[in-house]
Amino acid sequence: MDRLALKNLSLFEQMQFIINNELYDGKILKKYDECLAIKVHILQNNYTPFQVNDNAKYILVSESEALRCNSRVLGSKIEGNYNIVLLETPEIINKIERRQSPRIKIVKDIEYYFLPSKAEIKSISEISSTYYSKLKKSFTIDLSIGGVSLVTYESNLDSRNAIITLHLDEDINALCNVIRVEQNTNNCNYKTALQFKEIDNSKLRLINDFVNRKLRLKK
Repeated sequence: MDRLALKNLSLFEQMQFIINNELYDGKILKKYDECLAIKVHILQNNYTPFQVNDNAKYILVSESEALRCNSRVLGSKIEGNYNIVLLETPEIINKIERRQSPRIKIVKDIEYYFLPSKAEIKSISEISSTYYSKLKKSFTIDLSIGGVSLVTYESNLDSRNAIITLHLDEDINALCNVIRVEQNTNNCNYKTALQFKEIDNSKLRLINDFVNRKLRLKK
């Protein structure tokens, strides 16, 4: 897996750690040659301080991209209300360029299923009918040829991939990377951003035509 160049970290506006299927805000304090120091407020609900050699999972978000990363914890201590943590150079798990294609806000029927975190699925052809039988009904929030945001009813922050069936003029199946999972203000569901990892080209053209048609109607 690729490592993130630490010199680029100043570009990132948000940092969220994934701990026990919850998201916690963090802040970059300092960058070193092969590691970085961050701080996390320990008074966030149910926060558990890091231990040395833990595998820290987190999301870095800038205006142009979002990265889902892992790092080994090299050091950890509590100072006042903060957990100061020293992390190895981030290992990039998933990456998506943001706003790289037109995106529309749209409510459409969609079905989804978070694939097990241990499932090594590289192609949509490897997905068994058992997984498709577990699809859950929901609706979209926005859509582009790069991916889709939808409402999900569980966080599943450990899942790297998901499958969807999007209902437009015809059904569209896709294998997706899980990019972000954010709890909605009502605390009852989540806004989940998915990036298309594998999708039939004809289906991608269908999405592109649908998005462009909606954009023309708005002009």
